[in-house]
Amino acid sequence: MFVSEKVLDEFEKYVYTSTLENAKQDQLVAFQLLEMAHFYNMDGLEGTMRKKLLAAFRRGLVDIDVSLLVYSFTKKVGVGFGFVKLGERAFSIIKS
Repeated sequence: MFVSEKVLDEFEKYVYTSTLENAKQDQLVAFQLLEMAHFYNMDGLEGTMRKKLLAAFRRGLVDIDVSLLVYSFTKKVGVGFGFVKLGERAFSIIKS
């Protein structure tokens, strides 16, 4: 898993303050935080990022590159983690 320094800073800030800044505007940051949260079993952050990405998909704010990353991730982790809707939204962007 590769994450940028920006994502690491955001992750560290969340760990110590439970607040987010960059994930609100940047879908790639939100995806990478979702990936890290899943890896480190941080259910609160994982749920927040999943909801944020679902909302961004509904509003049409997610580009094809992030959609491909999200779809690949949801297929890798499987259905047991509540990622079905997120994967479906990502797939709909990919096929359009």
